[in-house]
Amino acid sequence: MIDKFAKLEEFINKLLEKLIALCWSLIHKIVPKKVFEKIDLWKFKLKTRIEILFNKVKKFTLKTFEVCKKYFKLTKEKVLFAKNFDYKAKVFEILNQIKTYFKETALKDIFLTVKNFFNSKWIKLKSKFSHVTKAQWHATTIGLCLTVLGGLGVYSSFNNIYESEFPYRAPANVQEYDYRPEYKMYEKKSTKMFNIKIPVEPEKIGAITSITVDFNIRTSTREARLHITKYEYKLKDHFFTNVEMIQSDFPLEEEGKDVLKDKMIEALNDFLRLEGLEDAYIEDINILFIVAT
Repeated sequence: MIDKFAKLEEFINKLLEKLIALCWSLIHKIVPKKVFEKIDLWKFKLKTRIEILFNKVKKFTLKTFEVCKKYFKLTKEKVLFAKNFDYKAKVFEILNQIKTYFKETALKDIFLTVKNFFNSKWIKLKSKFSHVTKAQWHATTIGLCLTVLGGLGVYSSFNNIYESEFPYRAPANVQEYDYRPEYKMYEKKSTKMFNIKIPVEPEKIGAITSITVDFNIRTSTREARLHITKYEYKLKDHFFTNVEMIQSDFPLEEEGKDVLKDKMIEALNDFLRLEGLEDAYIEDINILFIVAT
């Protein structure tokens, strides 16, 4: 069975080859010869252009590589020269030459040499600006002076504004304090508590039944802050079970908030003492949000 399939496949392949050859011969008979000549010419031109482009790229690459190799070699030599050069000896040699020159040359000759040098420079500068009139020199000098004075005024104004906005402070490792600022450990001794329930004693139907408070606590020590944060669930239970109930008609105005704040500070201090933190206490409480339902 497999042999029959192989023979059938071979027969089909031969048939396709014959059909392709027949189609190609028909195309050659139908299409004019000039078309195939133009196609061959186009192929030849394309191949030639590709070869020329490839040779140019190859030549450019080799040239670039040689140039890079040359400059790399020069750079390497200069680096080695700079590395091995005795700068100290060269400096001492120049200093000795200057010393010898001043020692062997008379002071008058040195003065004349310096004078001639500056005179030559002045003559060159003067000849370069010989077309400038005296009035132009005066105008240029006045303009330059006004520009310098204006720049100094702008700098002085900017400096005054900057110092008023950003007063100078020495670096932290240089500046010395006679006392530790109160805000220095503020963040490390502060924490926030959310959804703390305050017990309410309802007196009539429709009155307030619960008060929920969010507040910020500042403790006297970092240990107290960490303890409150770690045992937040205990603190919530303490508030709900040990804090004295407030009346349902309790006013939530500024005066009422101050009373509530004092109650919360007292409750927090009791909580710290119950937890064994005798030395710690609550410095302040800031009520962030309060809602009564």
